[in-house]
Amino acid sequence: MRLVTAGLAIVTVLFVGACSSGPPSDATPSIGPSLRDSLVGTPPSDPGAQQSRRDTYYADRDKIMADCLGKAGFDYRPYRPPAQPQEALGLSDDDFARRYGLGISTLIDYPRPAQSEDPNQAVRSALSAAAQRTYDDMVLACEERVITDLGFPPGGGQVVLPPALADVLEKADEAMVNDPRIVAARDEARRCMAGEGFATSADELGGEISQKAMPLVQKFEAARDALAKRGRDAAGVKVTEVLDKADQRTLGALQRQEIALALAIRRCNGEYLDLQGSVSREYTRKILDGQT
Repeated sequence: MRLVTAGLAIVTVLFVGACSSGPPSDATPSIGPSLRDSLVGTPPSDPGAQQSRRDTYYADRDKIMADCLGKAGFDYRPYRPPAQPQEALGLSDDDFARRYGLGISTLIDYPRPAQSEDPNQAVRSALSAAAQRTYDDMVLACEERVITDLGFPPGGGQVVLPPALADVLEKADEAMVNDPRIVAARDEARRCMAGEGFATSADELGGEISQKAMPLVQKFEAARDALAKRGRDAAGVKVTEVLDKADQRTLGALQRQEIALALAIRRCNGEYLDLQGSVSREYTRKILDGQT
């Protein structure tokens, strides 16, 4: 399993047949227009358009999965993974950074999605051990069909790719990282972040914020769950209702630090990240067209 960039969305790739002992295939995979658009097309910047595309995508995905699994004798229940907070709130990257930073300490009391668990896990759990193995194989095959027919999910998500296409993405990613334009932009982004007072990487700084936020997250979740056990609808509980004044002050300071970091990342890395996406698509297009 690895992360790749599909347009501007991060997707988790599950390799199909990745245990094969043979060398990577040099053959360029045949892909349909939807998948090609996911790989080399420019993603929409309008949050509203993204939400509409996501609704259509998962409705079509449900149809494919129901048909594919149904033919194998398995039940399928419609499921739409919860949208990420930024997408659900309909905010641009800059607006989200200004209001919520990186979405770590600032979204502790973000309401839980109505349907966060995939109901098909219950379908699988009801099967025998042998049937579960067959079911798992069929799910992977059906998910691969989804990607082939529909492309990557808008906003990111977990996808299943055949090795040939995974090889294309890996080659494009390697070429992008070593491209002189990317090297120069990365160095400039680092100089900019240092000038903003952030000497270490954004990932490391985000990790530090996560570590500092964790005790507050745990306190909040424990208090919220206790309210739910007493019969209260705890979906909309706010940190101001359950954390004491000292913890609220600690959280407020951490949130200000996080927002400052996010805004610096947008100022220093925004163009760099956009360039990463465009150069990655450029190399992917060349590989698919047999130009490299």
